[in-house]
Amino acid sequence: MSDHCHACILCGLPVDEDLSDYIPNWRAEAWMLSDRLIFFVQGHWDVAYMSDPREMLSPIGIDVPDFSKPIWVQTGPDCRNFGMEWWNYEETLCGFGIEIHCACWEVLNSFRPNEQLDFTTLMRACLSFPVDNSKIQFGLDYQGRINYRMHSDVPGDEFNSLTFSERIGLRHEPDPSHLEFLYDLDQYFGYPHWRHHSDDALNEYAPISKVLPKAKTKDIFNSLPSELLSEVMNLLSCKDVGNLRKASRAAAVVGLSESFWKSRFLAGGEFEYLYEAHYLLDVPAEQNKWKDLYMWVARFRHSDAVRQRRRFWELSSQFYRLIDMVTESPCHGTAASGVFDISGYEDELVWHTASSFYGSSEALFERFLTLPETVDSIYVSTIRWQGRELITGLRFISGDASYEIGYVRQNSEKPVHIPEADQTGESAPIKGFHLTQTSWGIRGIAVMTDSGVTEWVGDQYEHLPRRKLTFPPRDDNDMTFPPRDDNDQDDIVKHIKCGFDGIKMVSLSVSDGSKPTAPDPDSASTRRKDRAPLKNIRDEGLWFPPLPPDHLNFAMGTQFVGKTISNSPATWSAFGGLNGENLEDITGLRVWVHDNYGHHVICRLAVETSHGSAWDIGDELPESGEYYFAIDGQKGERITGLSTYYAPVEQADERDGKSFLGFSVHTNFKRSQMFPNEIANTTGSFRQMIPDHGGLVVGFCAAWVDGEHCDSRFTEIGIVYIPEHPDGYWL
Repeated sequence: MSDHCHACILCGLPVDEDLSDYIPNWRAEAWMLSDRLIFFVQGHWDVAYMSDPREMLSPIGIDVPDFSKPIWVQTGPDCRNFGMEWWNYEETLCGFGIEIHCACWEVLNSFRPNEQLDFTTLMRACLSFPVDNSKIQFGLDYQGRINYRMHSDVPGDEFNSLTFSERIGLRHEPDPSHLEFLYDLDQYFGYPHWRHHSDDALNEYAPISKVLPKAKTKDIFNSLPSELLSEVMNLLSCKDVGNLRKASRAAAVVGLSESFWKSRFLAGGEFEYLYEAHYLLDVPAEQNKWKDLYMWVARFRHSDAVRQRRRFWELSSQFYRLIDMVTESPCHGTAASGVFDISGYEDELVWHTASSFYGSSEALFERFLTLPETVDSIYVSTIRWQGRELITGLRFISGDASYEIGYVRQNSEKPVHIPEADQTGESAPIKGFHLTQTSWGIRGIAVMTDSGVTEWVGDQYEHLPRRKLTFPPRDDNDMTFPPRDDNDQDDIVKHIKCGFDGIKMVSLSVSDGSKPTAPDPDSASTRRKDRAPLKNIRDEGLWFPPLPPDHLNFAMGTQFVGKTISNSPATWSAFGGLNGENLEDITGLRVWVHDNYGHHVICRLAVETSHGSAWDIGDELPESGEYYFAIDGQKGERITGLSTYYAPVEQADERDGKSFLGFSVHTNFKRSQMFPNEIANTTGSFRQMIPDHGGLVVGFCAAWVDGEHCDSRFTEIGIVYIPEHPDGYWL
């Protein structure tokens, strides 16, 4: 069972009182029953607010001084869909928020006591990561409270399925904000109550010159003044000080002052997380008993309560690193139409877009940049988080001028080495980009120039989905873009538009300055959509595994039913060989169909050859029906195309994969087979994909959803073909 209970953004523990349906023996601790909401009000994205402490499950109509009406706040990170239909109450305004335990908020605020934690910055950090089961995928170490299982609904993504561990129902979770042994610390500090330390603890740091044997080698610390040596020891951990005093007679005879023991409770000290001691920093020096305090708290260092506080302190440290990322650099460029852009630049250009990845964070900010006529060099800003390198901004250099877009971090920039510029010193026109993308954002980037593709900057592992962002050839059959000859030299990137969350880049668009034209009412694609000329989507898709070669064309029914493959990776295979050399080996097509409560879905597909399966994708679900269609490749039978079928608009649910119903395969022997047979009487729409001008089908491409939150299924299928091939077939 998948649990969709909300988790505190800091500690990862539940903020729901009753989890008995998911976690046996669950019992919420008292401190978990009080939390705060940090929230935005719809349409007012420039300022975030925090609620007063509230008891769990209490009403969430919140009064905010800036508004005359109470704010009705939807909670949980999965409520952050900015395009959703918000609840409409006459007496309230709507907002969405995230939850944090009151105890966690106290620890987080104490990590940097001299800084005021900005709610808006905190919200932007939280909105910069993917969400699963109402839990934000920060990638933090929750020490077994949350189970991380690598899983993605789409191929190639590095997505973790997050669920609460059943072990949290078996363990006691102490209140991280309250340590009983430090209660009323300021009242007892310096009194005998603190002096009940053990002699063993004292002896470890007592002067040991009498027991230290005479050194056989020169003690380099003899040359240091005792005051300087004392300052050095203030910077070391107690363990290191103990080792130093055992190794050096000079260090052993230096007494440890109150400033040494005080430093144990300051930033970087072993007890820095005991922030209650910070309130004693203003105690007059003559009352200082920091050594007594150290010996007292050292007794409890291995207690459950202290371990809990230390864990929360470490989480706070990582959380502040996220906050620092948000505030490190402004988002450069001309504001366009991001969610948080109150008013932005509007254009009428044709854009080719690498949209944000399926399940990734929203583009909170969108920035527009016109590139200079000559680009001498390019720099890419990156950050590293949880083992991943993420692109945050771009900087283009032309002469002495710098053109920036996004979060430019010059201290972590990496240059893009353009061969033309490196060899001749002359600028090279930018033809496009190669990108790697996951739900974490844009992970890697390379630049396309006349001489090819540059080296990558960022993550470009083979298992990451990739796309080519450029200007594909256009013709009169394309209703969206103006026609352009293949030899037109205007296919140069002149403008870019990028989407950013609070930390990194999540989308990238390019334009050559073209503007859209009205569709031709007499064109074939306007008159007859079921047999429209095929549109090559090779350079518009996000592909897994790697990018397909340029001599192959790809066609899907995607553009016909209004869906998109631009934000979800599709997989492909040229099972007939990249040049059709293996087509004679194909022996059949095997398809598995699952009955999902009366709705038949394709859950697995395999292309079989005389040497075994050439392509096998999907899962064979329980009680799946199996279909087989034999193909006699040895006698010259070839697949010539597909027909895909879709549910009526009123029945379609693209998020659940129910728009796509199935497909038919056609061969040059005038044979066809439908998968599954149940769609024969469908009243929805269909699309034929049969190459014109003698195209040779050599493979399939498909969009496929894995079965974590729903059953595994195909959501689209198409053909891979070589246009105008000598062995191609005409209808």
